Amino acid sequence: MNVKIQSVHFDADQKLVDYVSEKIEKLKTFHDRILKVDVF
Repeated sequence: MNVKIQSVHFDADQKLVDYVSEKIEKLKTFHDRILKVDVF
């Protein structure tokens, strides 16, 4: 899965990126063919 995280008007620290990645992994339980995720 290709994950693109973009923070607007601030720099995202590693803790925030890890949290978002953890939540995105849960999407696999609903649909296993997700190829790309964009987070703004």
